[in-house]
Amino acid sequence: MDLPTNIASFIVSVVTGLAAYAAARSANKATVRNAEINSRTTMEEEAYDRARKFDTETIKRQDEELIEVREVNKKLSIEIAELQEANRKLAHVQSENENLKDEIKNLNKRIERLENGVPPETP
Repeated sequence: MDLPTNIASFIVSVVTGLAAYAAARSANKATVRNAEINSRTTMEEEAYDRARKFDTETIKRQDEELIEVREVNKKLSIEIAELQEANRKLAHVQSENENLKDEIKNLNKRIERLENGVPPETP
């Protein structure tokens, strides 16, 4: 072989080697970048799954609590109605009691007058 052919072969070999090296580096960077993206995607999917599970459990727990609150509210509403009725009855009894007190006062006055020999008042 002659010298120009050897030089040309050498230059082609160097260029080919450099191209192979550049391609390998580019492929390596792409692989690393792809791994980072996949890793980030996986982390985001896992975070989403955890958040969704947490939200689902929270909603389920709140639904159960809401059922309990409604049951307590229903019982309290019944109790309030019963207490209101008892309060109305008590107000009526209290009114009757006031009337009876007035009658007792009048009777006590009459008894006192009779005991003192004072004739009863005529209405």
